[in-house]
Amino acid sequence: MNASAVAGSAISGLVTTVAPILLAVYLIRRYKVRTRYWAYGILVFLIFEVATRIPAVSLLQDWPYLNEKIKSDYILWLYVFFLSFSAGLFEEGGRWLAFRFLIPEKDRRWETSLVMGAGHGGLESFISGINSFVVLGVYLAYKLLPHGVFSQDGGSIARAVQVFDMSPSWEFLLSAWERLAALAIQIALTVIVLQSFSRGKRWWWYALIMHTFVNFTGIGALHLGSMIMGAPANMFAAEGLVTVYALISLWLIRSLKPSEKPVATTTNHAHNE
Repeated sequence: MNASAVAGSAISGLVTTVAPILLAVYLIRRYKVRTRYWAYGILVFLIFEVATRIPAVSLLQDWPYLNEKIKSDYILWLYVFFLSFSAGLFEEGGRWLAFRFLIPEKDRRWETSLVMGAGHGGLESFISGINSFVVLGVYLAYKLLPHGVFSQDGGSIARAVQVFDMSPSWEFLLSAWERLAALAIQIALTVIVLQSFSRGKRWWWYALIMHTFVNFTGIGALHLGSMIMGAPANMFAAEGLVTVYALISLWLIRSLKPSEKPVATTTNHAHNE
């Protein structure tokens, strides 16, 4: 049994499930935002990503013609762009609809966008964490239970266990880091979409472009890195790029916070007249 991989997977699952919940609790209490706006962020991801885009992409991936053509680098890059653009279109479109139809105008505030973004990105992180626990559970069951229990799986579980056995612990921890970085990016995107209601519709396009660019270059760095440097250097290159995007996102979140209006102070001028 790969004890270090077990520990890394457990830590990764714990971080990616607990961290987004703790962040949501902090933001809701810190800024006195209604909890339902956090739920709206979750709802947007569920409807526009989990329930619509992912099933549509899955059907497309099962298309034999695409599976044949995607072997060409040219078609592969077009397909990666399509995946990146569609993710931006669906998710940023969902965010805009939530702000437009679910959130009253008086509550379309910077603080609300933080909480809504924490719900959107938090669910994405939470799903990743649950998946880590499921994979870990299957691995432990395979190692600890009689192998006859898995005799009907056709060998797929055995192959997955073999991959797990060869995985270093840092690979799981790197995955957790990516989810936390993605959470910061998702919050920033929500803040940017909010600006379309006060600074002009072009801000929604900014969010779409940013989402597409981040996804496309992140996947591109992984693919190009594997061609130039090989594994695991390509993973560090991709995660390094995502880290840069997360830092930029934190800067954007802070920069787009409305400046507090100075409190008017009374003077004794009137009394001296």
